[in-house]
Amino acid sequence: SSASGREAWHGMKAAFCRCGASNNKPFCDGQHKKIGFKSD
Repeated sequence: SSASGREAWHGMKAAFCRCGASNNKPFCDGQHKKIGFKSD
């Protein structure tokens, strides 16, 4: 944890949700595949 009490993400990768359907916002959980989301 950092001084603010948040978990540190050193060396880990994460993706932010852009489709709005994730059940783990703000992170992507793959729901875009189920709803057919496409970005331009």
